[in-house]
Amino acid sequence: MSNVVTLPNRGAIARPAFVHADIERQPARVMEDWQRGVAAECGRHATLCRPVLDHLKRTGLLSRCVLLAADPGGPLTWRFIGEATIKHMGAAWARTNLGRPAEADERTDFGKVLADSYAEAVDFRAPVVNRVQVAGLARPLDYTHSLLGWRAADGTRAVLSCVHA
Repeated sequence: MSNVVTLPNRGAIARPAFVHADIERQPARVMEDWQRGVAAECGRHATLCRPVLDHLKRTGLLSRCVLLAADPGGPLTWRFIGEATIKHMGAAWARTNLGRPAEADERTDFGKVLADSYAEAVDFRAPVVNRVQVAGLARPLDYTHSLLGWRAADGTRAVLSCVHA
């Protein structure tokens, strides 16, 4: 999965010195109906594929999602960052991180904190639901996400994060 979605230049947003994330596991029952619908659609496919992306576009839910993917043996990288995340993290953050490993940003521990949850979603193919609290932004952010993961036979991995803020 080497395609990277580029973002239009939307102007810089002042970035704080450091962004910190805390996560708390949640039971699957706290998922919103739209997250359950996406999980059901994803469950019909062995890999992240065009029909899943078409479903997200057709239903208008792609803007609420984030996609990370990894080539065999490589790190999960930010491949698509939806509008909901850009709104809170900033367009400058999104432009800087798109195409980079999730754990590479030295000004945030966001990817590092979520790495275990990403791996769990990939390895167990069941939705992982977390409450995520982010400090260090202009406004604190508190949201839930459901993580849906895939691992293809060739070792390619992907995680779709359905963000409900």
